[in-house]
Amino acid sequence: MLFIRVLAAAGMLIALTAAACQAAVVDSFDVGPWRADAFTKNSTGRLSACIATADYRSGITLHVLLDAHYSWAIAFSSPEWNMTVDDRIPLEYRIDSGAWRQGTAIATTERLARLEMPADSYILTRFRRGRVLYVRDEANSYGFNLTDTSRLMIRMADCVDKNTALYGAEPRRRTRSAEATTGGLGRPHNEEPAEAPTGGLGRPQNEETAEVAVDPKLSLEATEALVKFMSSAGIGDLELIPEEERPEGLQGLHAVAAGGTRMIFVQIFEPGTYTNENLLMSGLVADSQEGCDGDFTSGTERTTVDGKGLFTSYCVCDQGDSKIFERIVIVTRKAGGIFVYAISDIFDSNGSRPPVSPPEMNDPDLYPAAASATY
Repeated sequence: MLFIRVLAAAGMLIALTAAACQAAVVDSFDVGPWRADAFTKNSTGRLSACIATADYRSGITLHVLLDAHYSWAIAFSSPEWNMTVDDRIPLEYRIDSGAWRQGTAIATTERLARLEMPADSYILTRFRRGRVLYVRDEANSYGFNLTDTSRLMIRMADCVDKNTALYGAEPRRRTRSAEATTGGLGRPHNEEPAEAPTGGLGRPQNEETAEVAVDPKLSLEATEALVKFMSSAGIGDLELIPEEERPEGLQGLHAVAAGGTRMIFVQIFEPGTYTNENLLMSGLVADSQEGCDGDFTSGTERTTVDGKGLFTSYCVCDQGDSKIFERIVIVTRKAGGIFVYAISDIFDSNGSRPPVSPPEMNDPDLYPAAASATY
């Protein structure tokens, strides 16, 4: 119910802003999986911040905050955590295959830690256009899918524009100061990392990490095919993503590469692990359609390149200011079974901003690359 959401969100504002005051919700909106609210401080009636939240199956909630002065922060919370309030927690974070950056999160409550983000366009751009936010402390690694963050950040900026015009801007808050500690997300600073109650992406706290049974030989074969595919297609600026650094949705895939707004996967299906190519392709297309929050179109085609039969498909998800374009190619494997190559691109164009898109991948580049990489 809406009133429960508003009460919970108002309580979260106090934790996020460290303000010992009541907050009023003056605006609300949803963007994909994100729930967002604008808050004013009751004592002044001025806008404090716009805050968006998204829940993950790990039991962790990711919060994105844009204050009335356009400073932004992210925060992590879980009802299972037990941190020491005011502790400073050293973290490293990156988006997709970008460089790791250093940061310090502050435990504003026992269950929530806030991380101020640098005031530079690089990280903001990566957050808008990226796919996965990776975070790690001294004991654990986390991954958060950045679904619809391009549209979210636009709406967040509009939220601040609109509500500061209506209510004015609350003065800047002071940053907390505290001695640095060596604790991690979700636990007191004097608790040993090995006993930390924090979970990873896709599992609740205190639950053992599920091992994904990935055949190392197939992983090596798929990785070699992926490298050859990228070389043949002239694709650069992508990095291979190790299994341990992938979010839940990419666990178990044989090979993954990502960079900017492009991601490529290679998966090998051995004989007996799938019914037929038609059902497999139908399932992949249906999965893309289910995850589309906009207009969806798709199509399939069979063709032959260098004597090899290719079963291909395309999926387009048009979300207004951004478009997701996915291509899939299935090629018969010489040792039996099939290779599946999947390419996902995000094309971002919003108003006066320059359009953002990966290098165009045409059929004359895609099909021969998949055929030559498969053996």
